[in-house]
Amino acid sequence: MVIDKHGAVWCGSEMGLNRIMPDGCKAFLTYNSELKANEIVDLYYHEPDDQLWIIYHRGRVSIMDCQTMEIQSHPYPDKIGDGNISCIAKAADGGIWIGNEAQGLIRHYDTKTHEYWDLDFIGVGPYGKKKRCIIDDGAGHLYIGYSNGFGIIDLEQRTYKFLPYDPDDKTSLPGPMVRAMIIDRYGNLWVGTNHGVAIYNPLTCSFLHCNKENGFDVSSHIDNIHGMHIVNENELWLASEPGGITSIDLSDFADQRPHNLKFRSMTPENSQLNSYYPRRIAQDSYGNVWIEYYGGGVDMI
Repeated sequence: MVIDKHGAVWCGSEMGLNRIMPDGCKAFLTYNSELKANEIVDLYYHEPDDQLWIIYHRGRVSIMDCQTMEIQSHPYPDKIGDGNISCIAKAADGGIWIGNEAQGLIRHYDTKTHEYWDLDFIGVGPYGKKKRCIIDDGAGHLYIGYSNGFGIIDLEQRTYKFLPYDPDDKTSLPGPMVRAMIIDRYGNLWVGTNHGVAIYNPLTCSFLHCNKENGFDVSSHIDNIHGMHIVNENELWLASEPGGITSIDLSDFADQRPHNLKFRSMTPENSQLNSYYPRRIAQDSYGNVWIEYYGGGVDMI
């Protein structure tokens, strides 16, 4: 789920693409649009070009002009690795990062010049083909979430380090599958996995798990993370299933002391949520928070 600069909320599912606006909802399917397939696994909105990148099952891609709502294949499919794409992320220089499954590489693509280059120095190890998410910290580092670990790339030094999940190491990842990452206003990198969330420490290449053992006043609901979003600049919302949403107040977290964080659990019993299975969270320019569920539609709070 993404929100474009026109205020439209875009939701992808196994049954097509939906555009939500105040005047109604429009569904895009293979029979009424140029979609290549109805099974959509991810969306990426590139604001500089006002384009929605649609990632299908098996790594194929279409691009929609959000002004005209025209859907086309990419004009240079070989340059983006169409047919092998697992994830797309914004690059700090205005381009995009593309995770490629078949070749196990990370590709930088300039949407204006259509030039590209690969991070070929990372090699293709046992981790290379299972990318779930990518984030650029804007300070020369790229982080990759895999289905079985976590990767750190120093773009200037051209170095790469892979951190596998180790269940016997309490400073390792909380779980092997990294599904979501986000950087807060203080520069902390939060990493969401299938067994909880942690804060990455770049000095020690370790993870501080958000649990009671480490001083966090947290409930047992923070598990199996699928999505994360910063709401109102000071709140980190975590989508976990079947735990609903956990809101973390970051107002007093400049010193990174766990006891300064305030946690709030939101479920169908105590909030406006309609399901225990949230997957994606986004906030529009009016402050409304949109929540996309697995098999349960969309909410606006």
